[in-house]
Amino acid sequence: MRPDREQVRQWKRILSPYFGPDTGRSAWQMGYTAVLFAGAWALMYWSLAVGYWLTLILAVPTAGLLMRLFMFQHDCGHGSYFKSRRLACIAGSVIGVLALTPYHYWRRTHAIHHAHSGNLDTRTFGDIVTITVREYEAMSWMQRIGYRLYRNPVVLFGPGAAFHFLVKHRFPWDVPRTWKREWQSVWWTNAALAGILAGAWFTIGIVPFLMIQLPITLLACTFGVWLFYVQHQFEDAYWHWQENWNYYDAALFGSSFLKLPKVLQWFTANIGLHHVHHLSARIPNYRLQRCHDENPELWKAPMMTLWDSLRTMHLALWDEGRRKLISFREHRRIRAAAALVFAACMLGGCGDDPTAPQGEVIEEAEFAPSLGIDLTKMTKTASGLYYEDIEVGTGEPAASGDDVRVGYSGRLIDGTQFDSGQFPFRLGAGQVVEGFDEGVTGMRVGGTRRIIIPPALGYGSQGSGPVPPNAILIFQIALLSIG
Repeated sequence: MRPDREQVRQWKRILSPYFGPDTGRSAWQMGYTAVLFAGAWALMYWSLAVGYWLTLILAVPTAGLLMRLFMFQHDCGHGSYFKSRRLACIAGSVIGVLALTPYHYWRRTHAIHHAHSGNLDTRTFGDIVTITVREYEAMSWMQRIGYRLYRNPVVLFGPGAAFHFLVKHRFPWDVPRTWKREWQSVWWTNAALAGILAGAWFTIGIVPFLMIQLPITLLACTFGVWLFYVQHQFEDAYWHWQENWNYYDAALFGSSFLKLPKVLQWFTANIGLHHVHHLSARIPNYRLQRCHDENPELWKAPMMTLWDSLRTMHLALWDEGRRKLISFREHRRIRAAAALVFAACMLGGCGDDPTAPQGEVIEEAEFAPSLGIDLTKMTKTASGLYYEDIEVGTGEPAASGDDVRVGYSGRLIDGTQFDSGQFPFRLGAGQVVEGFDEGVTGMRVGGTRRIIIPPALGYGSQGSGPVPPNAILIFQIALLSIG
């Protein structure tokens, strides 16, 4: 789904004041960081005479400085760091040797990531591999084991991160041979690394060199992969197939706002403001914070703290029905619940049983007292849906055909919560159950509405995951945005 012209104009108006590099500021930023990195490396060499324990302690801030330099290579690749493309290529290529990342190879694959992030039809270069629940269930048991190992945090942020930078970047076998410049970048980077190893052999010795550089590299690999992971892997992330995918929605709602302590924000060169960066990669790192602070439209992005990031590590599968990333454990729980429902149907009869509750059962339902449901204070529509506005909101009411974003929680009549989160969808396009479509129609931005959906407008006699057949659904919905 291509963004319309008005959406493009709106975002250009908001973001364009922050476009473009300040070459002087960029040179100063890169220069003093390079001096700090060289000084930290020399200090680690000196510490070898004191004790290796001190060397390992010093490796932590030194790895942070290397990661900061990598962020400048990242900006060079986007053309947002130096006005001179030649200067950007030279600086990016030099840093690429230190960061074990061939500049032109990385630049092209990362551009693909930016162009297709959150698009289920184009999961290729530059992403943490993410599959849907249906794709996982269609795998062989060997493929499932492989994917589970890949997504295991110990593997992903440990040997997996090291393998990616130390091995795959030396020979990226999945890159087409027609990418001539990118392959040249790989070979030149490898040659430069061989030269550095040879120089170390004839000067300080290969063993002292590796005692210093390996801890720096391994820590930087782990920190870097973790940082990239939490920028797009969170529960209410954005994933759509091409027909419903929107570049700006993917940038704003599929990229996290990682709120880091100031010292970590400095080491990571503000890349935690990833939603701003994905909306426009033309904004250099030193303007991301100001752009975010000055534009309330950017405050809708999902914010994450360090503690929140730890809770995302177990997420691995995109559940298309629930519009969220789930863990392998949650997938097993949903499957088990579905199996119990199926068994109950087989034993007790359901589906086409004419005695099963159908449709107009809301008035007969016994709602849990904790839900606070009072049907006499709610409005009933012709379809049988009930709703009440807790807060009305402002602006034009949402109508069929509008692209909306909502936050919601869903419960059963006994008070059990079966789902919650936020996601964008198009009203009237059949992307959600019929009752949800009807319930959101007429809401205004900033408004909150409670709706009660009869089975016929929900999941009907089939149910869905933790929702049993013929279930009445209670949603509390907040309309976050229209368009």
